[in-house]
Amino acid sequence: MANNVYATLTLHQGNDEVKQWWKDLVSKMTYPEDERPSEYDFYKPIHEMFWTDIDEEYTSTRGWYIDNIGAKWCNIQDADDEMLSTCSAWDIPEYLYERIAEEAYEVDKNVIFTVSYEDEMPNFFGSSVYFGGECFEDVRLESDDFEEYDLEFYWDEDEKGEEQPDDWEASWEQMNDLQWSWIEEAVSNIQFELDV
Repeated sequence: MANNVYATLTLHQGNDEVKQWWKDLVSKMTYPEDERPSEYDFYKPIHEMFWTDIDEEYTSTRGWYIDNIGAKWCNIQDADDEMLSTCSAWDIPEYLYERIAEEAYEVDKNVIFTVSYEDEMPNFFGSSVYFGGECFEDVRLESDDFEEYDLEFYWDEDEKGEEQPDDWEASWEQMNDLQWSWIEEAVSNIQFELDV
């Protein structure tokens, strides 16, 4: 079974036109209440975002998703006027994000999207920033590197030689701080380029 990868793409900066474009895109991907396949299906399949002119049987295959979305499968978990939250298999839907960035760039040349993501274990986590219609920066930390950053997500009694202390906490907050520091640095670099 594939590991779930959770990611949130955020419209970080954009003009009024691209904000409206984003709202329209989210609206297009949201089922009207009376058309939901089930009470828990709020969003349409991700391949309906931009690829409506392709045969449904083809676009819903694993191979098509890997080649065009960037993951074995991908579902929208939540979406609003500023963000799109997804769950995908094995990796982030990077090709989907690239397509969103390309399409938005046609509306606003200075639009910025940010992404934070993590594998459910986590085996990896990271952040990305999209600018100029492409990925401007992607920083990913693999589990082999967690120790360097003093990150622990599970208590191993055999390794530690003792039971988990009551006050021990996994490093989720430190992970989030790292993700946002990487995003802030990349956005700052973009702002510097725009000001030059």
